[in-house]
Amino acid sequence: MLVIAIFAFVPAILPVSQGKQPSILERYGLILGESKAKKSFLAYFVFQTGNFAAFTFLGTWLADSFSMSIDQIGGVLVFLGVGNIIGSFFGSTVVKKWGRHGTLLLGLGLMTVLYLFISHAPSPVYVKIGYFAIFLLGGIIFPVMMALLQTLSATARGTIAALGSSVLHGATTLGAYLAGMLYTFFGGFLSISLFTALCFALSLLLWLTSGVTKPAAAKGNAA
Repeated sequence: MLVIAIFAFVPAILPVSQGKQPSILERYGLILGESKAKKSFLAYFVFQTGNFAAFTFLGTWLADSFSMSIDQIGGVLVFLGVGNIIGSFFGSTVVKKWGRHGTLLLGLGLMTVLYLFISHAPSPVYVKIGYFAIFLLGGIIFPVMMALLQTLSATARGTIAALGSSVLHGATTLGAYLAGMLYTFFGGFLSISLFTALCFALSLLLWLTSGVTKPAAAKGNAA
């Protein structure tokens, strides 16, 4: 009934700009046509691939290596959430002090180092501390990444957000698939943590070479 009422009484709303509108694929093509955008979205894709590869098998690793119950694994996840919330709250303060370039360099660099050692944690206590730090840093740098993607265009922010969401889902799928292969055939969580560290290092390299983190570029887009 609601659909019928809307069809009957709500007038047609025409777009502000008349004429032929570009299709979704054409809009994506316009954004990804620039080398800066390609590198930026690839950096985001690589980061999320490594991120979800490690997160997907975290519970399995804790159960296999430390014989943790579901309740105990849930306790570890609480530390992840708390770290992420704290990072999100205080991230803007860090960005003001270090800038986007410095924040991304420091955050991703430290996360890479932490993943190199997290699989060697001798007890769940060290796992909680390590993952608290990782997700605190993640809470700081994730908004920075999204802000950098939004600087790619002043008129297609909705398209960039949609493309970022698509990249995220694709990276989640690929990361989970690769993590399953690594955990089963290549040494358990150690191989996943090394893969994640490699992804973070590559992502950082792509971000830094894309040009979007340069202060001059940021000022130009802000203007």
